[in-house]
Amino acid sequence: MILYLNLLPQPERKQIQLTRWYIFLQKEMAFLLVLVLLLSGAIYYARIFLKDEAEQIDISLEKNKENNKALIFEAQRINQLTASFQSVQAGFNRKSELLFRLSSLVPEGIVLTALSLNGDNYVTLQGFYQKRDNLIKFKNDLTDSGFMANVDFPISNLLNQENGTFDIKGNIIVAAVPATLKTATAGSGL
Repeated sequence: MILYLNLLPQPERKQIQLTRWYIFLQKEMAFLLVLVLLLSGAIYYARIFLKDEAEQIDISLEKNKENNKALIFEAQRINQLTASFQSVQAGFNRKSELLFRLSSLVPEGIVLTALSLNGDNYVTLQGFYQKRDNLIKFKNDLTDSGFMANVDFPISNLLNQENGTFDIKGNIIVAAVPATLKTATAGSGL
């Protein structure tokens, strides 16, 4: 067994212990200083590199902006032209919508031979009927469905009991056009 004799007085032991702590802290401070210097050098290098990259991106964006001015101008012109077309078309009813709605109202025994539509939503229908009852049903369907208003139905349409001609005039009610067709045509720009 080895015995350690502590022959140093208490103040000197404290002094030696403080000196050891001082040396340890000096080494740690030197290590931290070197670490901080390395990190700041890396950050400085990264900052310079990123600054150069940002400048290159800005230069590239400016070149692209100059090159794309003609394309941007053309796209704006096309958008304005499309908006003009849509505003012009908004005032017109499409005959396909009219025919779609009208075909659902025509009963059996009625044949349409002519359809005329003007800009004021005034329509003229001409055709043949097999039986007078078919024609009366057709006239009632037009008015009851809300498809036409102010229907002009001359009494001369009812002269023949069978195989006659008819001429019906009236105003189309725009709200009677199916909503699915309205949204389909509004979205297509036609």
